[in-house]
Amino acid sequence: MAKKATYQELELRIKELELTEAKSIIERDRLNNILDNTNDAICIYDLSGKVVGVNARMCQMYNISKEKALGETIENFSSSTMSMEKAHKHWERVIDGEILLFEWEALSPSDKSVFDVEVSLQKITIDDEDVIVGNIRDISDRKKAERKRRESGTKYRTLFDSSTDGIAIIDVETNRFIDCNLAAIKIFGIENRKDFLGVTPDQLSPKLQPNGELSQILANQHIQEAFKENTCEFEWIHCKSDGTTFPALITLSAMVVNKKKFIMGIMKDITNRKHKELEREKLISKLQDALENIKTLKGLLPICSTCKKIRDDKGYWNEVDTYIEEHTDVNFSHSMCTICSDKEYGNQDWYIKMKENRSNQK
Repeated sequence: MAKKATYQELELRIKELELTEAKSIIERDRLNNILDNTNDAICIYDLSGKVVGVNARMCQMYNISKEKALGETIENFSSSTMSMEKAHKHWERVIDGEILLFEWEALSPSDKSVFDVEVSLQKITIDDEDVIVGNIRDISDRKKAERKRRESGTKYRTLFDSSTDGIAIIDVETNRFIDCNLAAIKIFGIENRKDFLGVTPDQLSPKLQPNGELSQILANQHIQEAFKENTCEFEWIHCKSDGTTFPALITLSAMVVNKKKFIMGIMKDITNRKHKELEREKLISKLQDALENIKTLKGLLPICSTCKKIRDDKGYWNEVDTYIEEHTDVNFSHSMCTICSDKEYGNQDWYIKMKENRSNQK
């Protein structure tokens, strides 16, 4: 037969229970104080998925009071775009002991605003009862920045691929292409981007450039200049995939990303421009030859004031027409002016008659 507890023993047990409860209350207050001073939202669920506790940050993040939050479910805090089937699978895995970290689109039950969060779920035991603790962090700013980066990347890719000039990016350390646009593929006659990235810059140049220097050495000099001056521009002879060469105008821009060096090269095929320059040079040469063959008279000519003959460089006196024909490309057709005709034939009948007829015709 069990021995009855004495009054003193019962009083001692009551005090022990009161002390244990007091300690529990103190621990809970301490826990609540910690939870309310954290920057993340904390939400405690029972295993059925109902909210049994929240901290101040949770109320602030979801714009809801603590009283209204209690008793809500995961569905009430999730955007309509989120899959509840996926949420339930997450829940089952956490109940089985997994700790999950995932991104989610949250919903404020009060104003229906939607925002991005990162959620960490794990099962713990509080006062001999299993619960699910959700640590929720607002990542709206981060996701917004990510979207901007994606949009910027899309714009960059669009501009990159729509350029009519060839653009390629080289990893300086490996001397390999890491990207190129569609124009670069077309310029070099390569079938696709994968094949382009499989070749080295050296394979797209002849061994020697027109100045007799090795392409590899000269290319390295231009790359060094680009890193020194940020950019450099020069003409270059490139090779297509079939081995044919073509002239190009190259602009190199140096870039350093995460302490790694890259070169962005912009290539413009200037074959047509070179053809036009060659034609222009040929035309200029022809014009210069023509100018050299043109004979002109310059300076003072010694001419007789009486007979009007011109003295040449050898001291001989020449008729005006003879001298000009010898020193220019001018040819003379000889005829007589009216004064000289009258002086020469004025007293002859045929001449007098001819002038009368001309006078009557007028």
